[in-house]
Order: sequence, then structure tokens, then C-alpha cells
Amino acid sequence: MKIKFLSKKELLAAIVIGVFLLSVFSLGFTALGAKPNSNSSNKTDYAIVEFDGRTRTNTQHANYKAWLHSNAPWAIIAREYNTVLDGMAIKLNGRSMNSLYGPGVKSVTASRLYQPLMSESVPLISADQVWSALGRDPEDFGAFGDIKVGVIDTGIDDTHPFISACRDSVSHKVFFSGTNNLGAPDRVFDHGTHVAGTIGGCYTTGAVQIGGKSLSLANPMSGVAPGVQLHDYNVFPGYGAGFIAFGGSAFSHDIIAAVEEAVKDGMDVINLSLGGPPAGPHDVLAEAINRAVELGTIAVISAGNSGNNLLTVGSPGSAANAITVAAASNAHTAVGTTVSFGGNSLAAAEGDFNTFSPSVSAKTSLTTPIDGCNPIGEDLSDLIAAIDRGECSFSTKIRNAEAQGAVGVIIVNNQPGAAVPMGHDGGVFPTIPAVMLSNADGAILKTHIPGVVTVDSSGLVEIPATPDLIAGFSSIGPTPFDFRQKPDVTAPGVNVLSSVFGGEFAFFQGTSMAAPHVTGAVAVLLAGNPSLTPEQVKSAIVNNADRNDNLEFNTFSGIVYGPLARGGGRLNVMSAFNAEVFAAPASFSLGGHTGGSPFVSSTEFTLENSGNTAISCSVSVTTDRAPFTDFVIDPKNPGAVFLAPWAFSGGAAQFITLSTSSVTLAAGGSSTVSVTFDAGRSLSGTGWSIGDVTADCGTNTLKLPWSLIFQQNSGALNGHAPSGFLMDHEGNILSADFGAAMPSVD
Repeated sequence: MKIKFLSKKELLAAIVIGVFLLSVFSLGFTALGAKPNSNSSNKTDYAIVEFDGRTRTNTQHANYKAWLHSNAPWAIIAREYNTVLDGMAIKLNGRSMNSLYGPGVKSVTASRLYQPLMSESVPLISADQVWSALGRDPEDFGAFGDIKVGVIDTGIDDTHPFISACRDSVSHKVFFSGTNNLGAPDRVFDHGTHVAGTIGGCYTTGAVQIGGKSLSLANPMSGVAPGVQLHDYNVFPGYGAGFIAFGGSAFSHDIIAAVEEAVKDGMDVINLSLGGPPAGPHDVLAEAINRAVELGTIAVISAGNSGNNLLTVGSPGSAANAITVAAASNAHTAVGTTVSFGGNSLAAAEGDFNTFSPSVSAKTSLTTPIDGCNPIGEDLSDLIAAIDRGECSFSTKIRNAEAQGAVGVIIVNNQPGAAVPMGHDGGVFPTIPAVMLSNADGAILKTHIPGVVTVDSSGLVEIPATPDLIAGFSSIGPTPFDFRQKPDVTAPGVNVLSSVFGGEFAFFQGTSMAAPHVTGAVAVLLAGNPSLTPEQVKSAIVNNADRNDNLEFNTFSGIVYGPLARGGGRLNVMSAFNAEVFAAPASFSLGGHTGGSPFVSSTEFTLENSGNTAISCSVSVTTDRAPFTDFVIDPKNPGAVFLAPWAFSGGAAQFITLSTSSVTLAAGGSSTVSVTFDAGRSLSGTGWSIGDVTADCGTNTLKLPWSLIFQQNSGALNGHAPSGFLMDHEGNILSADFGAAMPSVD
């Protein structure tokens, strides 16, 4: 299935027509706000019971079982937890959750539904530099086999050469509740195999197969930590509530069981490329993940795919102790069509329309008008029409060319950068093939008109792309309900090439694809220094990430989100590897303000020196890209963004006071710095402020991202996954419309 992309004007045309035929599933991600399958009767039939404290676990469990036997004999115990939680998962059999409140019960919450969220990225994040520093050859069998990684996902195809060629085996465990819908209980789907390949895929050269086509690799490819131990915890085996792409939904109580098992199995790091809507102030799965990290297992989680709005980071990405990962564009992509003439071979982007297979050779013509939006005033019989992008839908241009006898269309991008896959507008589908060239390549083509060109869609070509553009689908912080600064870091999550079921490869996109880059990076860091704590690893990754202008704003809306979209920045494994000073926490929020009284907020962070000599650090606070980061949004006109009334020179930084401007850290020592925000007034409007506390420690400079959100007279600042359309950085639609409905918890 092909992917549809629309420009801003083409989006408006599509909205007027009211037809949106895109598939979320073909993209490899699911919206956090996507409505679960309404036919699922299991979605509220499980509850998670938490007991008071973690002491006397065996006695507490035995007493509660006896109480259930007498007071709720219909209850079926589905899971028991004694590590990351002290509690049980209970099948309700249609009864009320309230009937489970017995002696020693702290809380009873519904088990919620979660979905999987859906090369050049390795050098982009500098992982290969750390391989060299550690003396680890990615071509060696089990190059990072001393590190154990748990993949909580849809299963791993361990027969795939990208998985099997550099390790002896992959361990497999399955966690599911529900009715058998799709065959064998250990059924494996593409998503988990793709994630596993990004984490620890084996060194590969030559060509790979993508959808039956061969792609010659420009450079060798592998996972971020090739040969790392992979342990498969399959929570999406095609069972349970609500079938979706990649194997269906999973209950939170099964995911908790997988997290607990991974901790007991001694995983160094676990990857959760999955998510659901925000779970409210009491998120049991997030609590379990926080506990897992406290016990020494690092958790890396995708931020979610409900971007373009604040407060869209979902569960369990909201977990405070986890490393939550946003998605940005990769440094490459692949196209399946080439346009050849006069010694030139240009890469073209395919889309929803028919392709040139078999190849077509014909003379070319630049249409009149050149945008092709009105009836074309010339005979195009047996010609390939060259038409500029813009002003109307792609479909309109192609239909107008077809009406004049054209045998194909080449659209020339009117924007800089790469060509994009084109989408159909929902009207009459053109029968002639059509592809797009970049603006630069289109200019070369126009110098050749009316010469003969050959357009061939039979193969695949790898081409460069602009990296570090925040993906339009990537969820934006802070976390709903408690306004924690999230996400933590950004990694490539667009056009990520990795393994899929059946021995092939595929380009997927989503924060699901970004998280495993960070998981692989964690494995590499631990291989270099196994004594690093989860807090130190998080600080190394977050506080030493790369920054550039592309990461600062949503390139479709132009709104600057800064750390609320990219966290600390784009992952730089080498910078993290060289870290000697660590911060705890690695980022912080100055809270949420609902108007009324003057707003005062305070927090603190600790700097720790892991080296053998004393280090002096200067500490300062900044507002990113001042004065462009203190905003008010007019609620009557959400498209209008203004500077906040108090955002004059220096922005919000002038209202932030640090307890000191410098610290000296003894060898192995630490120092705590207090942070206070006091605007001396009530903040008006609705908006946010963002920035960094910078600790310049000589050879190691840490940037701790901070954020503040305010909404006047709102009464509450509760977020949700929005209804709407996911779009990429050029405004192209990436999914069908979806609502913000959450699973019922009645």
C-alpha cells in the first residue's frame, strides 16, 4: 500500500472533498488517540490491583487470595507481580472494579490498551565512532554480546539474517490475555523485528530486498549495537482486544508482566516502542517502569505519534524515570523510480499514483500553464508532461495531463529539499503514471525538454535527505496532568531501514523507530562502562545531545517547541560516551500555571563528577532562541502566535534564579543547585516558555532542558491525544482522521 502526501493547499482541497484514504498501518505507527476496536469486549474486563507497600508480599498475596475466594469467587487472577509492582491483574468477568477493594488494597485501575507505535542513522548519531573508541568491530560475531536488551513488542523473527548472522539465539517469551484471533500464540509481526534490527542488527553490505525490489546499499548497515543480546518479550501476539496493524492491542497488565519478567531476567535495558493515550495522574504501567529503572533496568520508550499539539506525550512515555524518545528525519531515504536522459539518472518519489513499470521512454513537454491546475492548452499525445507542484492537488494536474493524451507525468517540486510521495485527492483516479522530482533535479530536466526521457520504476535507489527535522507525528510535551518535561531526546524516526518478517527489509517511520536507536546507544554506553547507573546514562544521553535549528520548531506550523518537541536534542552517542559530569534529573519542569495569583515555582538538580580530579562548572540559565520562545496563543485563532506579555529582552530566563553561578565538584563528588521561577505576576494568556540550564564544566558542557506551561483561567491543564491529522514536516497528511477516545474504565 502506498503512502499519500498532500501539500498545504492540497490538504485544503482534500478536506473540502472530505475523503481521506490514507492508512496509518502502512506507515508503521499508530496514533496515541486512535479509538480501539469497538468490537473488543476485553478492553475493560481486566483490572490491576495494587497493594500497600512492597513488604510482606507473600503474606499480602495469600491474604488477598483468601479474601477473593470468599468475596469475589468469580474473579480470575491473570497475573501476579512482586518486583516492579506489588499486586495482581484480575479478570473481572463483567463485574465492577469496585468489588475488588479488599484488605490491604491501595488502588484498583483498569487494564488499558496499548498499540505498537510506528543504514544512515548509525553514523548520524555517531554510534560508529564509539565502536572505534571501544575497539569493537561491527563485523565481529556478538560484537556487543555482553549487554542484554529486552524488546517488549510484537515478537522478533530470529530467522532473519539481519538478526541471526551475529548471535547464537534470541530468547522468546509471550504475554497475552484474550481470545485466539490470529493463530499460533507466538505469531511474530514486522514491528518488533524492525525494532530489534535497529537495536542490534548484524553488519550487512551489498543489497537488501524491499517489497520484492533490490536496494543497493550506499554504505554498510547494521543496528546501533550489532550483536547485542536480544530477548523477545512478545505482548502483541495477535490476540486480545482490538486487532490493528502489527498484531493487535496489548493490555497494560500483560505489558507490566513483561517488564517484571525482563527485570527478573537481568535485562540491562528494555525497549518499549508502544503507547496509549495519557492514563491520568495514576498510571500503573508508568509506575511499574519507574520501579524497573529504580531496580537497575534502563527503560527506553517512544514518545508517541500524536504530534502537532502540546500535552500529547502518552503512556507509558510519561514515566519519569524512562528515556522518552521523539522522532526526527533521517539522513537518507529510498525511491523506486529513476528518470534518465543525457547521462543523468535522477531519483523520483512515488506516491499513490501508478508507477512507470514497465519503463516508459517518451519525449517531454512543459505544460501550459506550468502548474497544470487548469485545462492544458496543448496536445500531449504520447508525451510525458512536466508540471510544477503547487496551487492545486496532484490529482488535478495528472487528470488534466491525461485529458490531453499524456502517457505520464513528472511533477517538479516547488520547494527546496527532497521530492515527496504524492497523494490522491479522492476524486477520479488518474490512470497514467506519475512521480515527483526535487526542485533541483526538476531544473535539470527542464533544460532537456523536449528531449526523450526514460522513466523506470523497477528498482530502488537510496538518496540523501535532510536530517533532524522534527517529525510532524512526534508527540509534544509536557506530560499531561503533571507537566513533566518530556520527551527526553530525539533520534531518527523517519525512513528508518531495518528488518521485517520473511527476510526482507522496509522503511518504517514513527517514534517506534526512534526509540530503538536510543536503546542501542544505551547498550553501547554500558559496553564501555558497565558501572553507569540509569540516571547517569540518561544524563549522558539527554544533556549531551546535539542541537540545531531544524530541531527547534515544527516546520509545518512554524511554532517553536524546543525541548517540548526534541527534549535535549538529537542523540549523539559519542558525546554521551565522553560525558564525565552527570545531572540528576537530566531535565525539569517549572510546572503548569492556570492563572490567578502570581506564579512561583522551584526545583533543584544535582551535578555529579565521575572523574578522578576536581572540576569547576559555571552554571547559567537561558531561554532558547530568545525572544522567540515565550508564546501566547489566541484561543479564538489558534493559528496566531504572539510573544507573551512578559517576554521582553531575556525572555523567561530573567525570572529564573539559581542558588549559585558556579560549583566546584571534587573527584567523585557532587553539588546541588536550586532553581526558582518567580515572575512577580500572574501569567496571562495560554502558552509556554522553554530553555536550558547550562553547566559549563570545561571539556564537558551539559544542557538541562526546562519548560513551563501556563493557561489562564483554565481550571486545569489536562491534555489528551488530539483529534486531527498527523502530518510530516512539509504539511503532508500522514494518517486518516482519528478521535481522542480512550478506553472506557467504567
